[in-house]
Amino acid sequence: MQGIIIKSAGSSLISAVLLLVIGIFFSTTSYAKTLRVASDIWCPYICDQVDKKGILVDILQLIAKDQNITLQIEIMPLSRSLKLTAQQHFDVVLALTPAHLANYKLKSSVEMYGGTYNDFYMLENNNWSFSTIEQLQDYLKSGHVLGLIQGYEYSEELDKLTVDFKEHVYQATGETPLKNVVTMLKLGRVDIVLGSRFNVEYELNELGLSNVKRVGTESQLTPLYLGYAPNVDDALIKSIDQGLIKLRASGTFDTILAKYGMPDWRLDNSLTSKP
Repeated sequence: MQGIIIKSAGSSLISAVLLLVIGIFFSTTSYAKTLRVASDIWCPYICDQVDKKGILVDILQLIAKDQNITLQIEIMPLSRSLKLTAQQHFDVVLALTPAHLANYKLKSSVEMYGGTYNDFYMLENNNWSFSTIEQLQDYLKSGHVLGLIQGYEYSEELDKLTVDFKEHVYQATGETPLKNVVTMLKLGRVDIVLGSRFNVEYELNELGLSNVKRVGTESQLTPLYLGYAPNVDDALIKSIDQGLIKLRASGTFDTILAKYGMPDWRLDNSLTSKP
């Protein structure tokens, strides 16, 4: 420890106290000063606009500035983000479900950083609506196509459709998969889009599409967390969570949500359990 010298002054107690203080200081400040973030584009949580980088990006940038952490954000497909973070090439992936965290053995934030629903969207001129998985299966059997995002976790039954009805399921990929699948709906190449209302409706507004409607929901709100690589210090995870709590207390968090027209996900009382 350069610049810090402890001389024996005839008091082992003083030396011990000094060592303890120095140890605490370094244990709370020695974690990575650069946070390597991987994510795909999933507005309004993660966006690619100059003036709107996304709710989670805005939040992390403020926390990083306050805690003297440098952010390195790389946009890539979610499946690649998860694999590389699990292999410790990145430190954190944004907006993950409990299933993602468990499947890739990632550490989780304690605080929620979003929420997601399994909502279905169609063009207004379609009179079909979702009620049960069995009904959806029959609809796909009749030749219709469901569009969703590859690598996202929906539910066990919905995920099974990508295997059992793969010829009737379009799985969008790439860095902007939601925009991709919504565009496919607009062009009539898919009949139903499966996504979360927060994200789908934001994308519809950005694309100027007013002829799309929500036709059902398969689940309650599922919480989203930050998923950290196995080697990330628990102190850093806790520190970033404390940063979010601080932003909430100051009112800055509400200002960020208002910028994107997004409700506070914590106000929904039907959350599924945390991992």
